[in-house]
Amino acid sequence: MLDFADSDAAPVASQEADETAAVRARYARRHDDEQRYTLLSPAALLAVQERQRALADLFVSIGYRDLASVHLVEVGCGTGSNLLELLRFGFRPERLQGI
Repeated sequence: MLDFADSDAAPVASQEADETAAVRARYARRHDDEQRYTLLSPAALLAVQERQRALADLFVSIGYRDLASVHLVEVGCGTGSNLLELLRFGFRPERLQGI
């Protein structure tokens, strides 16, 4: 017979509920969501530029200097803004796919 009274399930569920509440509280404190990611914000612009440099370094480090000939799948592309960025890097539209 199994005794679930000693189960660790209750503390885990409680921890998950606490974390969920904490995440909701953090998001509730956001008041400037419309301006949060504008490129006019120095922090947002810096984040985009850091990502661009990291991608450029990655492509060069794995030997991808002619991106027009590379096939790429962007997983989790959301609005497609990363696909636009990849076009700027030199990928050909017919070789890009977003999922």
